[in-house]
Amino acid sequence: MNNLPSIEEGEKMVAEQLKDELEFYINSGRNCCNVIAKSIEAFPDIDLNSATSSIKVVTTLQAKVLNDLRTASILSATGYSSQAATIISSLYESAF
Repeated sequence: MNNLPSIEEGEKMVAEQLKDELEFYINSGRNCCNVIAKSIEAFPDIDLNSATSSIKVVTTLQAKVLNDLRTASILSATGYSSQAATIISSLYESAF
């Protein structure tokens, strides 16, 4: 029998080790997510059929940026740096 931790235990161990080093970045990502969510909420309720294409594109991109940023924060906090970098590269392309 091996003494390796389960994936969940390993992720918790890594998260604890990285906590201090990544705290500023995780908090910054969380703040960005909150700003994006509030900006999405600020859009007036309109019928999707009457919404302009630009509003549809903006809200869709904001939702993607929000999801990608949150996903990358979670991945990096649990030690999945390569996966977080992949998500961030997609986020960079979407945002710019």
